[in-house]
Amino acid sequence: MEQFADFPRRKKDGITFEAVNRLLTQQLYAGIVEVARWGVSPREGKHEPLVSKETWAKIQERLNAKQAVAPVRKDASEDFPLRGFVACACCEQPMSAAWAKGRNKRYAYYSCFTKGCPERRKSIAKDKLEQRFDTLIKSLRPSRSLFDMSRAIWRDLWEARGMKVEQRTKSIAGDLKKIGKQIDLFLDRIVNTDSPTVISAYEARIRDLEHERLLLSEKSRKKHEPQTSFEGSFRTAMNFLANP
Repeated sequence: MEQFADFPRRKKDGITFEAVNRLLTQQLYAGIVEVARWGVSPREGKHEPLVSKETWAKIQERLNAKQAVAPVRKDASEDFPLRGFVACACCEQPMSAAWAKGRNKRYAYYSCFTKGCPERRKSIAKDKLEQRFDTLIKSLRPSRSLFDMSRAIWRDLWEARGMKVEQRTKSIAGDLKKIGKQIDLFLDRIVNTDSPTVISAYEARIRDLEHERLLLSEKSRKKHEPQTSFEGSFRTAMNFLANP
């Protein structure tokens, strides 16, 4: 966003996290219109959405998730592609890597720095370890019979997934009817109660159901045919398995 001069920003800070969060939580971009102060409950807008309701719902789920997402390692480097993946043969903890300065040039090593490990600070030359890794990868090429069996299993799973999609499409229609009945039930309860607290709780539940109904309605209108064929989807994966 900071690459576009027309995008609003603070003069010093650029694009803030708060601004990005407002964009990610704006349901108007998903085609949903709601104005609580005017009594307008969530409903389908007349404008063309920028993202699908399913995408918007996934974003909210990620933003509200309690589990933290692991950041990219700060020490990730093309110099040591196996750092964090190769384990010490003694303590089985991930090995680190670094450059060591010699008299005339620098040398690259993988090392174990785990406290208490008998092999701590014993180094293996980068070229030596990575050559052994290449040899290991070459030994992982599957037999023809195993490759053909894997292909057959994947095709069975592909066809089974297609059947599940059809069943899911039918169940969505039933879910929409259930949600409609639940909304009507909560509306009847609102009419029959005078408690502001209860009314507020019912209205919040209706709002959640309206969002769920909009999401299911969008899913029901989608074409559930695969975007590519079985061959198109698995060609790269199969080629990799044939020769890792």
